[in-house]
Formats: sequence, C-alpha cells, structure tokens
Amino acid sequence: MVTQNTLEPLEPSDAVELYLNNRETDGAAAGTVRAHRHRLNHFLDWCDEQELDNLNDITGRDLRSFKVWRTKRSKAGSLARSTLKNNMDTLRKFMRFCESIEGVPRDTHMAVTSPTLSEDDANHDVVPYETQEKILERLNRFQFASFEHVFAHLLHECGFRVGAVRSLDLKDFQPEPMDLPDGTRVGPHIETHHRPKTDTPLKNGKDSERLVALKDHSVEILNDYIEYQRPDVEDEYGRKPLVVKPRASKRSSTQTLRDISYALTRPCEYGEECPHDLEPDNCESARMVNFAYGCPSSMSPHPWRRAVMTHWRANDVPIDVVADRFDVSPSVIEKHYDERTKQGKMEQRRRYYDDL
Repeated sequence: MVTQNTLEPLEPSDAVELYLNNRETDGAAAGTVRAHRHRLNHFLDWCDEQELDNLNDITGRDLRSFKVWRTKRSKAGSLARSTLKNNMDTLRKFMRFCESIEGVPRDTHMAVTSPTLSEDDANHDVVPYETQEKILERLNRFQFASFEHVFAHLLHECGFRVGAVRSLDLKDFQPEPMDLPDGTRVGPHIETHHRPKTDTPLKNGKDSERLVALKDHSVEILNDYIEYQRPDVEDEYGRKPLVVKPRASKRSSTQTLRDISYALTRPCEYGEECPHDLEPDNCESARMVNFAYGCPSSMSPHPWRRAVMTHWRANDVPIDVVADRFDVSPSVIEKHYDERTKQGKMEQRRRYYDDL
C-alpha cells in the first residue's frame, strides 16, 4: 500500500508534463491535451502562490482551497459553473494519475469536488449577430480579403467550427457553378472532408462531411484572398490549406485561429469604447494579439456559431435546414444553440397563428 512515507517526490510542473504525455500516448486528441494543459496551468499558478513544490504534501484542504482560488481568479471576476466544473474534472483525473505514479497520497482524487450543473449553467456565450456584422463591416472596409476577413466570414456565413475552417483545402472551394452528370446544376460552395490520417478530423467524423452553399459576396472575398493574399504553401502531407496566415509555411493551428477570434471580438478592435474602462495603449490585451484572450469581452470562435444559428432560426429558417448547414442535430440546436427568448419564440409563432 502507498503511504505518505513511500511516496516519490514530485514537482507540480513535472507531474503535469508526465500526465499530458501519458494522455497523448493513450491516444487523446491534440485539442483535448491542449485543453487539459490550459486548465492545469491554473493549478500550477496556485502551487506557485502557495509555494507548494512537492505534490506529496497536498491535502484535501489544499484542493478545496484551490477551488475557491480558481473561482475568484477569473478574468471577468466570476467564473461560469461550467468552466469551474471542467477545471475540477480535469484536476481530478490529474490527481488520479498522480496516485498511479505514487506522487500523491492514495484517494487524493476523491477530495476534488466539481459543481453539479443544471441546464441553466450551460455556457451560452455568444458573439451577437449585430457585433459580427460590425466586425465584418470593418474588415470589409479596411482588411478586405485578408486572412482575418476570410476566417471571420466563414464563421459568420457558414457557421463553421474552428476545426472545419482549419481542415479546408484550396480544392474544397468551388467558386463556379457546375453541372453534374445527372443534369443537376450546383452553385458555388465549399466542401468539408473528414481527413483524420492527415491531421484534419471533423467533430462528427464522416457525418460532418457536407457541401455548404456560398453567396456571391463570399465567393468574391475568397477569390481575392486566394489571388492576392494567400501564401502558396503545402502542409506536411502535400495538401494545400485554404485559410493560411500571411507568411506561414504550414497549415494554421487551431490555436492560431482561436487567437484571431479573440482579437477580432475585442470591442476596441471594431470601434467600440472599452467597456472595462481601460486605455488601449496601456492594455496588453489590446496591444498584442497573443494576449487578446485576456480581454473580458473577447470570445473564442464557438460563440459566433451560436449567434448565427439563432439568427437563422429567428428568421424562420426550418430547423432541418439549419441542422444540415451547421452539422448539428435539431435536438441539440433546440437545447444549446437557440438563444431566442421564450417571448421571442411565442411572437414568432404568433405570425402563423394569426393566419389560421
């Protein structure tokens, strides 16, 4: 039996690296490993503050103390329960791993408690549709057909997940109408493909493969980007990625694309006054793209998608059409991606009721 006296000394940072390497060896997705690293970085910051340099000494009281610390140290002043749950669930897995390598006392993981979430606790952050239009209007005027413009446009018009944007190849964009052998005429579109063997899997595998129709303005932006802005690069598999950062030599990483979303959604970036009473010249998040995530108003790519689906539903687009375009089931749309109020839904139904 492992006791306090038989534990092997283990520094927190070394333990985290061992844990993450073990997750990779067990086949965890790269995105999962990145997410766990991000969450455990908070734990490492807490360890530094507590001057805890050997996990042999950690106690259940320490883990409760970290939970309180994590709740109070969020950038917005309060932490969403869903975020706290993700942090604590990861910490519990980490502690169970540390037990397996005799780095912490037995059953330490049982002292890690996570909040129980209700339906109201789900993360419902959105980049409001009107805000997206402001961002795109500014890009359309000052950075037309740039890397940033193309990325934001694909989020707004197609509702793509960030992984889908990253997966696109040059040949997946079809700018001209085409006639199929059966006589069907297909308009401009983008195809998504699940290619896990060459590092671009899609969330729902082959089920995520689809054709997404494009408007003329979308085609114009993409054509100009390809002709004037896109660097002529191939990835390590000989594929030509569509959305590539200027002067890049390889396919954009998910983190690079997330950083662009954080940067574009800062209010000072699209012409609004800072709601946090900060001066852009003195704000690290305003001055540096890599630190844009530190702005309390900045958002990742996924909240764009939620607002776009809500906009489509509010404009009477049938839910099956929305589901097909955005690669999500109707039941999930109803539960997680439709931000209309109950009152708004009622008034929308009233239009049909009044015509009966």
